[in-house]
Amino acid sequence: MEIDISEVKFKGNTVLWTFSGLLVLVLLGALGRFVLPDRVLTWTEWSVVKQHAAYRREVGVLERHAERLEALLKDSPDPVRAQLTVEQLYAALDRDVTLEPLFGPKDALLTAGDLALEWALGSAEKKDADLALELARKDIETAAERTYER
Repeated sequence: MEIDISEVKFKGNTVLWTFSGLLVLVLLGALGRFVLPDRVLTWTEWSVVKQHAAYRREVGVLERHAERLEALLKDSPDPVRAQLTVEQLYAALDRDVTLEPLFGPKDALLTAGDLALEWALGSAEKKDADLALELARKDIETAAERTYER
């Protein structure tokens, strides 16, 4: 049996596009061997990778808000600024910190925010607010140390 392709006419562009497409596929395959892991990730492993990324992101949210509280406590007492800062703290932590392992640092930071507001209103000592913020920072630091790089 013979296959006769002498009747098929190839245009110059068809051969060029075919060759270019094959070359791109080979280059992407070679690049993938260097970039991708040695094995295909299972759905569970992929979910773990996503959760680690979410964990790191939420730790960053906690760190940023701890810095905002620290800046608030460095200034003189300002009840309006403190009220707005603590309201934003509550809203952001409620919205952005949803992973259960971070509920401890989240609660510690909320307590520090409450004490910072009470200090700004004059019903709490500054040292109590500073101590609460220090404890929250330690909890956040401990949580950050548990972050695994992937």
